Amino acid sequence: TYIRTYVRSVDEDLIIVEGRSGGKKFRDTLPRYIRFDQECCYNIGLWLGDRWGGKSRVGIKNKDVELIAAFYWFLRKKMKQDNPRVLVVKKNSNVSIEPTTNINLPTTPVEVIDNTMFGPWIYAVFVQNGALRTKVMNQIENTLPLRFESSGEEVAASFMAGVLDA
Repeated sequence: TYIRTYVRSVDEDLIIVEGRSGGKKFRDTLPRYIRFDQECCYNIGLWLGDRWGGKSRVGIKNKDVELIAAFYWFLRKKMKQDNPRVLVVKKNSNVSIEPTTNINLPTTPVEVIDNTMFGPWIYAVFVQNGALRTKVMNQIENTLPLRFESSGEEVAASFMAGVLDA
C-alpha cells in the first residue's frame, strides 16, 4: 500500500517512487524483480552483517576493497541503483590515510569523520534510498527463513558466507 501511493512509473526493470518525507522531496528507484540467487544472498548477508548507513541508506563499511567493490556492483546490478557512493571514513581529521589498495570503482572516495568506529579509517559504500531500505531490504530480512526454505542449501550458504565476511 505504501509503495502504491508513491509510484510514479513502472517498467520491466524499475519502479520509480516519488513523494515528500519530512518536508523534503524524494525520488527513489527500486528493482521491479530481485532474483534471490547466490550473489544476491551473499550481498544481503554482507549488509545484514554490517548494516551501515542508517534508516534511509543501504550500505556497508569494511577495509576489504573486494567486499566494497562486490557490494557496489550488487547495488548497481541487482538493486538497480545508479548512484552508489564510495567513501573513506576517518576516525578523526588528524588521521592520515594510507590504504594498501586502490579502489577501482567509478566514484572518487570522499573523506568523512566518524569518531565512533574502531580503527583509524575504513572504506564505505552506500546508496541513499529510504524506500529501498525500508520496503525492500527490511522486507527481505523479515522473510529470510521462508526464502531459504524454497531456495536451497547453496543460497543459504552464500548468505552465511556474506554474514561471516562482514
